[in-house]
Amino acid sequence: MIPLFYFGKKISVFPIQQLYLDTFNEIKLDKTIFYFLIAYWIYIDGVDTVIRMAINYGLTIGFDSTDLLIALLVTQFVAFPGTLLISWLSSIYSCERAIVGCLITYLLISVLAYYLDTILEFYLIASLIGLVQGGIQALSRSYFARLIPNNKHSEYFGIYNMLGKFAALLGPLLVGLITFLTNDPRIGMLSISIFFILGIILFVHSKK
Repeated sequence: MIPLFYFGKKISVFPIQQLYLDTFNEIKLDKTIFYFLIAYWIYIDGVDTVIRMAINYGLTIGFDSTDLLIALLVTQFVAFPGTLLISWLSSIYSCERAIVGCLITYLLISVLAYYLDTILEFYLIASLIGLVQGGIQALSRSYFARLIPNNKHSEYFGIYNMLGKFAALLGPLLVGLITFLTNDPRIGMLSISIFFILGIILFVHSKK
């Protein structure tokens, strides 16, 4: 039996790499979207690094694993109402201000982690993480959706999601390097603040 495609027209398959390249070239022409994506990639790397390394950091500076498990539960408990609160604040003060507020909170978290001494302080940090963890992700996605053309959602969000998947790569490397060079995990954790400072600067710059 002769395959039917022998008699059909050749189908042109558009390579996914070319689609991403064309979309990226379009994004570079829009300063607001371009700088926002750079800002997002940087600050979401910091966000994911805080989440992934918090428990390990607590163990390193001497907290008990049971107390750290409680801190993790505190984060999860606060996360849902925290997301609702951040969403409500964004409806009052604007999505942009809410994003900056979340990033300032994460900056505060990284500074507080440097001065961390007691488990109650760790619970406070866990509460702050839970407060903004869901909000920063939801707000970033919502803000980006407002920027992109109506007929380009799938292509643009492909780039956006790809950046999200590459998050928490630079952060752990930076923390590990700084900790190794200084022999102080507190300074290593403090170094995450760089991601939030740069994220705020680039995000604000993207709106000019």
